[in-house]
Amino acid sequence: PAELRFGGGEGGGGLAVVSPRLASTGRPPKPAPQMVGARTLGGVAPGFFKENQDDYYVITGDRSSGTGAKDFAVGVMDGHGQNGKRVSDFVKRSVQTDMNKEFVAQPDAGRALQLAYSRATQQLQHSGIDARESGTTAVSVARKGDELSCANVGDSRAVLAREGDNGQVVAIDLSSDHKPRRRDELERINSMGGLVEPARSYTGFVGPPRVWSRKTHQGGLALSRAIGDFNLARVGVSAEPEVKRQQVTDRDRFVVVASDGVWEHLSSQDVVDIAKRHSADPKKASEEIVARANEKWRAQRMGYRDDITAV
Repeated sequence: PAELRFGGGEGGGGLAVVSPRLASTGRPPKPAPQMVGARTLGGVAPGFFKENQDDYYVITGDRSSGTGAKDFAVGVMDGHGQNGKRVSDFVKRSVQTDMNKEFVAQPDAGRALQLAYSRATQQLQHSGIDARESGTTAVSVARKGDELSCANVGDSRAVLAREGDNGQVVAIDLSSDHKPRRRDELERINSMGGLVEPARSYTGFVGPPRVWSRKTHQGGLALSRAIGDFNLARVGVSAEPEVKRQQVTDRDRFVVVASDGVWEHLSSQDVVDIAKRHSADPKKASEEIVARANEKWRAQRMGYRDDITAV
């Protein structure tokens, strides 16, 4: 069969906006450029060059390839560590390539994403990239028919916009952030010999909870799941995606996928409200969300800004 059309990009923190309405309307499908918008902005750090470690992919459906015209798969990867950019780029390419094939062959999009994530992890281990202390998040959303599937590893996030009875659009989280303080994540890490606590300083603990090796006190990852970070896999940092599924309804309007460069300062509802103002133009929606997140980072006056990307 003919391959699906796909695209991708590099940039800071990730946001993916996919429109038009998810549910079938009976109207001819709009071309892919009007269906997906993207914007990326690299981060900054005082005193040194900060490499943009985020990436994303986009696959849109095509009846000639055996998929529906409204089917799609999008994903955002947010790298971290010394080789974070190489890891996020590798994982993006691996998942995108797999999904470009599996999206046609596999009737269950959630299962296709699970397989793609598993292969990406295995391939990364043999890629020659040092991912012992570097890794990436990976959040993907795929629609096949009237089912929407989300696979997530890390703290990037996917959100669905659904219209309520009063005409207001409500944000529905399709993924759950994988933070070490989440109870089920904490229990897994503790059971495998890991330690969760903030970084230590001369004045006490500082910053968010992080995952450490209890024996060596190495690590310090502020995520409980990641693709890569193989030194912490033995103490509970998992690359297994959390997969959630739900049926598309006639009230579903668009999907937003973003890295924590957005979510650090904007809530799921904030982002949906911004995107709604540009629901007919996903590119403008992604640009405004990135701009708003950037304003929030600048308002802190700390000189630091995480990577921010919109797709």
